[in-house]
Amino acid sequence: FMSKGNMRTMETLTKRVPAMILGLLPFLLLWNGGMDPRAVWVLGIVTGILTLWECTQKNTRGLPQMIGIVAVLFAAWTALSFLTSSTQTWGFDELVRDISCMLLLWLAARRTEGERSQILKMILAVVILSACIGMLIYLLEPGRRFVGTFLDIAAREEWPNAFASLLLIVWPLLFVLLPTTWAIAVSGVLGGCLALTGSRGALLALVAQVSIAAWIWLRHRDKSLDGSKVFSLRMAMLCVCLLATVLIANGIRGVWFPVNDVTDRLTFALTQEPVTERMHYWNAALHMTAERPLLGWGPDSFGSVEQRYQTVALEISAHPHSVPLKIAAERGLPALLFFLVLIVMVLHAAFCRTHRHGTWATLVGLGLLGVLLHDLVDTTVLMTGIAIPFWILACLVTGREETEDVSPLTKALLACTGVVLIVMSASELLRPTMLRGATELDAAVELLAEGKLDEAKVQIDAFRRLSPEEPQGASVLSQFFVQKNQQEEAISFAK
Repeated sequence: FMSKGNMRTMETLTKRVPAMILGLLPFLLLWNGGMDPRAVWVLGIVTGILTLWECTQKNTRGLPQMIGIVAVLFAAWTALSFLTSSTQTWGFDELVRDISCMLLLWLAARRTEGERSQILKMILAVVILSACIGMLIYLLEPGRRFVGTFLDIAAREEWPNAFASLLLIVWPLLFVLLPTTWAIAVSGVLGGCLALTGSRGALLALVAQVSIAAWIWLRHRDKSLDGSKVFSLRMAMLCVCLLATVLIANGIRGVWFPVNDVTDRLTFALTQEPVTERMHYWNAALHMTAERPLLGWGPDSFGSVEQRYQTVALEISAHPHSVPLKIAAERGLPALLFFLVLIVMVLHAAFCRTHRHGTWATLVGLGLLGVLLHDLVDTTVLMTGIAIPFWILACLVTGREETEDVSPLTKALLACTGVVLIVMSASELLRPTMLRGATELDAAVELLAEGKLDEAKVQIDAFRRLSPEEPQGASVLSQFFVQKNQQEEAISFAK
């Protein structure tokens, strides 16, 4: 019933659907910077559907075999760590996110050259839009740091360091998609936005990125050009745009709100506490790793466990402010090894295979490297809003043409994974609260208030079987023993 021309058009559109949806995924960054817990479940559902779709298509593009194997090992070890976790009230979102990101590696690697270019443009457009919205928020809201769209106004939460990582990923893409002069100007503006976030680690990573980019350019420049003069002019233009962005933004903002001196924050003039705090968190992560080196304590368990290793009174932190330490402490040393091997292979594809991918791969690799340098002292790449563009870009530079499509058995396994991912994500999306086991805990609190101690103990035990290390469970159990007039037990669980 359809002409051959219409059939070819339909076939072309069918093949492009995954690329179009992958390009739309970064728009989750405009939803609280992708930091809303529901963004993880949306990511899982979309990735699962895309995986099922892709399994029905014939495509000879794909991941190098070793990268695929290591990605599967990392996801599988994360799942095993979660299943043996003693804090299963948390971490399920990290499991879903990481499985989704490993599937994104395969999905994005199967895209054509033209589709890759479209995805790059979509990511860049989303980040620039996020920066524009963030500038309006910075000028008109009382928050002290630039956060882009990485904020939850209702919960009064902000993630400026995460937005800084996003800028580190994206600014090298400007030199892929824009003329050099425009790329330098827009990079300077985004650099100013990064400075306004006040992220010291990100600024140091930016300096490292610019230094590497300058070295690469000077090494491969046209020998007929006066390299030092051209380089000096471009760096001067970059610095002027960066400083102008900071000065103009703070000048306008200063009319309504107090403005922190960026220099004071970057030089720790305001306080030295973040340095000492992070050292304590790093020490706690090392102790957690030493106690459970194989499978760790479970994904997202740091906030529940690190209190036992505190030597001074500190605010509870959800993570140890270091990606390597977080993975080692929560998922074990094997997971850290798989992660590092995966990263090394991605960076090798970006920097050492440019004769096959072109200059754009080196620039994408430069953005990925900047985030990884930043995350030596932070954990932004393990956040949904950063993980999505990071892994999409990572697989764009690793994808290659194979001699044949993946085997039917592999596709069957991928399809099964997609189905499981959809079911898990949909069930969690319908859950009324993020905390797994919250129903049992809330019921226990209500029963204690009504004096029904035996029934409350049943609910408490059910919660603690799920997450014995969770402090909230110990607190409610302490209240139970108080009502039973068993003071010694109450005190032991209150500690």
